[in-house]
Amino acid sequence: MFKNKIFNRVLLTGSFIVTLFIIAKLSGVLQCAFVPSAGNEPTIKKRSFVFMSNVLPYEKFKMIAYHQKNPAYPGGVYVQRLVGVGKDKVLIKNGDLYVNGILIDQFNVNHSYKIDREYVNDLIFKGAEVDDIIQMDNDYFITQLNKKELNNNFFMKGL
Repeated sequence: MFKNKIFNRVLLTGSFIVTLFIIAKLSGVLQCAFVPSAGNEPTIKKRSFVFMSNVLPYEKFKMIAYHQKNPAYPGGVYVQRLVGVGKDKVLIKNGDLYVNGILIDQFNVNHSYKIDREYVNDLIFKGAEVDDIIQMDNDYFITQLNKKELNNNFFMKGL
């Protein structure tokens, strides 16, 4: 008798949670997104699924999800950090983020960099995954790195 009560309560609670999840998803309150790139690391790991809600207002420096409709990019739900609003001036210089002329150094985020074959070999030697490096042509590649992964000579190469 006691086990039946526990089972019924667990079943009822589980059904209630699943019903709330379905209603939130269908109403647009809850969004699910796949993060294919490392651009949000270390906050969100590459190849992760995230759930976000549109109930709360957008805040600067928080993660947002939106439907990407620009035909130049693949469609879907994109997840990115909101770094500027309204008339803010956003600048990325040597991998550092500036908003309205103020250095924002609280995030250790990855950025896309164009790198040469020598730098790719160095990254692979240090344990980088080959899948994280995209070849553009015979000499240049694109990868996502954070400031700690850049060596001192990277910006002096003029890439």
